[in-house]
Amino acid sequence: MFRRTDFHLRFPIRGLDGKILSNKELDRQYQGKNLTLIRGFDMALSDDEEFYLRRVMHENDLVNHRITWFITLQGLLFAALSFSWGKTDAKNLIFILGFLGILTSASSAFVLWGGANAIEELLSNSTITKALGRKSKWYEKYFYPWYSFPLLFATAWAVILFVK
Repeated sequence: MFRRTDFHLRFPIRGLDGKILSNKELDRQYQGKNLTLIRGFDMALSDDEEFYLRRVMHENDLVNHRITWFITLQGLLFAALSFSWGKTDAKNLIFILGFLGILTSASSAFVLWGGANAIEELLSNSTITKALGRKSKWYEKYFYPWYSFPLLFATAWAVILFVK
């Protein structure tokens, strides 16, 4: 049976519906199941719920790393562009930088969108969605950085190639 310790009394445990659970409710709701408390989440989770939450957290970390590398690479390309912009003999270099910018934006878009779709699929297969928050509407996700940044950077590089 799962019992609260003094540590848990200071930090109440919530069920998947978001309500704070007493010891009796914990025992009744999760009878015979192994429960895990994950740092940063004040929820009691069964083994299946813990599996899905850990997978979502892992995919979220991957998306974070990918978008960080993408923005770093775009910053380096723009820095190189700024050094070569005013030079008369750097037309080929500007074309190469623009082409690389569009190519890396397209590549990153597929990887970032795939990671976001993996998170959505994991959340749709689990019961922890209610505890993690509401599901975004179809049009809201296009304003998230992992959806919009690759498109915005590719558009910026296309405009730069068109202007120069």
